[in-house]
Amino acid sequence: MSVWWLVDDRPGNLTQSSGLLDALKLPYQCKHLNFGIIPASGNVCRTRFPELAPPWPRLLITTGGRTALPAEWVKKQSGGMTKVVMLGRKGARRLLSFDAVVVPFYARLPKRDNLIETLLPLCRVNTRSLRQAAMQCPGLLSSADKPRVVVLVGGHSGRFLWNTEIALQMAKDLSQWVATQGGSLTLIASRRTGEEETAALARGLSGKGTLIAWKPGVSVPYLSYLAAADVLVVTGDSESMLAEALATSSPVYLYRLPELTVTAKKRYKTIWRVTLYSFLKKREEYAKWIHEGRVLPPPRDYAALHEKLEGLGRLRYFFPAVELVTAKRRPLNEAEGVAAELRRRGVI
Repeated sequence: MSVWWLVDDRPGNLTQSSGLLDALKLPYQCKHLNFGIIPASGNVCRTRFPELAPPWPRLLITTGGRTALPAEWVKKQSGGMTKVVMLGRKGARRLLSFDAVVVPFYARLPKRDNLIETLLPLCRVNTRSLRQAAMQCPGLLSSADKPRVVVLVGGHSGRFLWNTEIALQMAKDLSQWVATQGGSLTLIASRRTGEEETAALARGLSGKGTLIAWKPGVSVPYLSYLAAADVLVVTGDSESMLAEALATSSPVYLYRLPELTVTAKKRYKTIWRVTLYSFLKKREEYAKWIHEGRVLPPPRDYAALHEKLEGLGRLRYFFPAVELVTAKRRPLNEAEGVAAELRRRGVI
């Protein structure tokens, strides 16, 4: 079977698609698309992406809103022969165009036959990738006191507040927690963390832990740190990091961030989307409008996600006096289940 993977430059999109491809265990061609602007028509796809040319694939996998139109165009050019699997809520805004759409439940998309709901976004982390990462950096954190607490730090987003004050307090909270209960502390910043906030994290640690700052062009053995950790803490702004942490066998704590104060205009839009969803979610025409991309679905319900994960025993909320638990648990890997469901439905 010929398989294409359409790729953009978004890390969160890469990890979702690569997780599914790894679970499918099929050979594939990777098509890197260079987006200057979002394509507006099939003719633009033809001229801007010369790598999208026949012979057309039997299966196409991609994630995100920007690759949705090229994926739709390939399916049309193939005469419908190409089956398209779209991952992620933004690509799902063209849901009627694809053979299968994989979206977490808290995106609150109306049900449809080609929709596959998951608990979290798919990710590249699994038992095999962690084993390989551990072999690549065998001595990582070997001299650190146990339990080895690794913190995955997100940063600026459209939903949660993140600034130097919050970063400073978080570092103080975590360093005091580990100092009181024992172990070692390692913080891994991301590209969204910000330079000033990273400096605030360092001040908050006051030498009581290790901070790995994000730097352009500098590779950090991220998976190796996940493999070496005994306990993981994740900031509440990132779905992808949370999915990656839960794909390990380490206990996971969620460090909650305050909701971002939005402008009156944005608040009005959010209230309107939520209100529309609340009153019309059971009506067929509303679902059709969303599936056709004519109206936006309600915002992601992060609270529902976090509450469900806590209820399932998958995570604990962090607070300074919470017990530091080190007991291993069963990893959460939904990619295998999605691969099986795609085969059951005849998409693959």
